[in-house]
Amino acid sequence: MEQATNDSQLPTESIQPPAQQPPAKKKINIKAIAVISLAVGLSLTAFGFIVFLLLNSLRNTISPVQLPAPQAIKEAENRLESASQVITTSSSPSRFSSWQVYRNEKLGYSFEYPVELPPQSIAPDNSFDNVVLSGFRPDYAKGYNVFIQAQTTKRIFASIEDYLKDPNSGQKPSGNLNDYTKIQVAGITAYRYVLSSDQGLGDVAIYFLRNNRLFKVGYTVAEPILHYDAQEVLDRIVATLQFY
Repeated sequence: MEQATNDSQLPTESIQPPAQQPPAKKKINIKAIAVISLAVGLSLTAFGFIVFLLLNSLRNTISPVQLPAPQAIKEAENRLESASQVITTSSSPSRFSSWQVYRNEKLGYSFEYPVELPPQSIAPDNSFDNVVLSGFRPDYAKGYNVFIQAQTTKRIFASIEDYLKDPNSGQKPSGNLNDYTKIQVAGITAYRYVLSSDQGLGDVAIYFLRNNRLFKVGYTVAEPILHYDAQEVLDRIVATLQFY
């Protein structure tokens, strides 16, 4: 019993659980963040530079739309009108039965003309020569004249362009070459002028120089519908005109 008493009186030790340590704070890697930020910045810069190059390339490739100047529009209209006139004339049946050759021994040239319109030479002096082919349409009671004129110029011009641009060279419809259509007549540079009318058809004049003479070939009509007859004759004269 005594032994039991002594055992019960022995001091007891309380076992305490180990104290919990606070979690360790993670260290922020500043260098890694700086490297990542630098890489992102460089990527964005490179992307922006590539976009700039692409836009600049497109800007250089795509040219702005150029609107034609009024004078260029008028010249294009004249060319289109001339082409449509020739097509209309050639596709229409000819009103003339046959063609013969006219020779001008004075100036040394020849051309074909319809037998219905015999050429008439009007030469008041040696400085001016005028050959006229007069046509008449009974159904319209109107007529037209196709002509080839030649006159000595007051001074020598180096080219037909110089003559047309010279304000003192004589009577002509315009001194601006853009108002004319450049063509070839008998292998000679010539300029064609169309005087427009309300119906889009009008008188025609073709100018060229040869041997210090100004040649003017064209026609005048009293009625726009007669243009087709006059144009057919003029086209034949221009196509067959030869100098010898």
